[in-house]
Formats: sequence, structure tokens, C-alpha cells
Amino acid sequence: AGMAADTPLSKFVKISKQDRRYLDVDMQKMRSARFDSVFAVRGTREKQGVLFDEMIVYDPAQAIPRFIVHFSSGVSPPLHWSSLGRTIGGRVTVQEIPASCLQRSADSRELCEFNFAVGNFARLCPGSPKVTQVDVYESPTVSVRFQAKADEFSKKGQSNKIWVFHGTAAANLEPICSEGFKVGGQECARVNGAVYGRGVYTAIGPGTPMGYSQGGSIILCLALPGKVVQVSHGHQQGADSWQPTGDWMIFKTAEQL
Repeated sequence: AGMAADTPLSKFVKISKQDRRYLDVDMQKMRSARFDSVFAVRGTREKQGVLFDEMIVYDPAQAIPRFIVHFSSGVSPPLHWSSLGRTIGGRVTVQEIPASCLQRSADSRELCEFNFAVGNFARLCPGSPKVTQVDVYESPTVSVRFQAKADEFSKKGQSNKIWVFHGTAAANLEPICSEGFKVGGQECARVNGAVYGRGVYTAIGPGTPMGYSQGGSIILCLALPGKVVQVSHGHQQGADSWQPTGDWMIFKTAEQL
């Protein structure tokens, strides 16, 4: 939520000469507040936070330098697919990217999209199964609804976007990616219950959704959290999304994904 929010570390927040909030702490202050590190969530810059995800530790003994990642700067990822893919209903396009095809691929959008999806999957699921294929869906209908919701949230100062995973039966994958989600009990039949209220059930990591996949595939979604609250037993308190337990994230409307 950024440093403007009320947190256990709020007493250490100060205002700079540039009128920006910053956290004035060291290892001793963090330990006095019973914390060892701070995780700053991306997309909170306008709330006196950070642009990208950042993890800060205050004791050098907490970190071991293990890898150096070499990258080239100033190069934008390719904008165009190397193949046309297939279409659904004349509007939705699908790019099916088998891992085996990338072994002989040069720099391509296929490679960029595949690596992005695999990176999110592997980062949040240590020891995860090998990813054999990534399918990229582009649906104008879903995109228009999503952008309208993004504009609505932006007017309220809630422009943060996150990536989440959703698990479902194999037969539901293409309809969801082509037409968007539906809220169980409102727009379609409820399948797995709604113990934490009506909404679209997702998780930050792929572990929980994999248990609902019923076919070895899960969906990676761009999402609009809006107003988020920590809740239990379905009490959402006017939230746009809520986190009941673990890394679950439930969205009030389908247009948020």
C-alpha cells in the first residue's frame, strides 16, 4: 500500500526535502519492531512506494550473492509474432508455444512471452514441474472490459496491477481465456463453493491453483486488485478483492482479470 499506509513501521516514516516519504531504519530499529526485512510491492510509486518489487534486508548475513545475470540494455522485446497462430471465433488469437520450438529460436516474441510465463511459475513454485508449453491468448472483448475497469480504478487512485494464477478443469481453459471469467453463483454455476464469498478465486503462486487444474494446465492472469482487504468467512467490507488465507486472492468481478 506504500508508506502512506498505517503499518507497524509507520513511526519510522519521515518526509524528505523533496516531500517524499522514506523509511528511516537500520537493523537495530527493524529488530526493535520485530522485523527482519521489508518487501515493497511494485506499482506503489504514486503512493510513496516503489515502481518495481523490492526486498530490503538490514543484516548482510541475511543475503548470499549466488548468481550474476547478464543482460543487454536498450533493447525492446520483439513486438511481432513469428507465426500467425490460430483464431477462435474470428477475433481471439492464440499463440501456442511449445518449449521444444524455442531451442532453435532466435530473439522472438515467442521466446519473451514463454520466458515471462515460466519465470512467474518457477519463481513462485520452487521445485515446480517442467513447463512444456505456453499458450498466449489475446481477446479484444476481454481486453476492453479489463481496460474499462482499470480506468474506473485509476480514477479512485487504485492503478496497481498484479499477476495471479487460476486453476480449473481443462474444458474451461479456452472459454475463460477467450471470453473472460465468470463469477460462480452470479454469472454461472458454482463449482468449488464460495466459503470466502462470491468472486473469482486465484492465488499469487501456482501451488494452490495446480490442485484445481484437473489436466496439467493453469492460467496466468493480469489482475486489478483495487481496494484489497484481509478477510475471513466471506466478510469483504466493500473491497474489490480480498485475501482470506495463504496466498489466495479473490476478485469481486470478472472484469478485474
